[in-house]
Amino acid sequence: MIFLTKYGREFVWPAATALIFVFGGRTGRRAAVMMAIAMLISIPVASVTKEIVARPRPIIPLSDFLIAAGSDFSFPSGHAIVVSAGAGVALAMFRGSSRRTAASLVLAAEATLVGISRVYVGGHYPLDVVGGILLGLAIAFIVVGSSKQIDSLLHSVVKTSRS
Repeated sequence: MIFLTKYGREFVWPAATALIFVFGGRTGRRAAVMMAIAMLISIPVASVTKEIVARPRPIIPLSDFLIAAGSDFSFPSGHAIVVSAGAGVALAMFRGSSRRTAASLVLAAEATLVGISRVYVGGHYPLDVVGGILLGLAIAFIVVGSSKQIDSLLHSVVKTSRS
């Protein structure tokens, strides 16, 4: 569980996004770009929401045994919001074959385990993780719903930079 807390968001998700981009064909490239956008949007959303809610982290005796106590606020879980945004986009956009669907389901399972790990190691209350999941999914569905506009914006930026 500590591995998921330490590396689930910072290592697994960038690597998974890159692998989907490289090996996922046209659908994978589009899904990977939208996953990256959703995850990047979720970081400031989590920070701003933490400052607004200002919920202290759990105080668990000897919690430093598993992870060092966080110094920022607890709600929502930043880990949960980022991985849920990525998983939501993957589930919505990276499908169409059994291999793509399986990859998306594996990422969703990994996101679930990251959320569970955050409670297990004493970094968050369960509601912090649930709030992070809901915010992450909301961001994912906004990005997926705006994907045509994002595509055209990215195409115009790439076209302009090549000129």
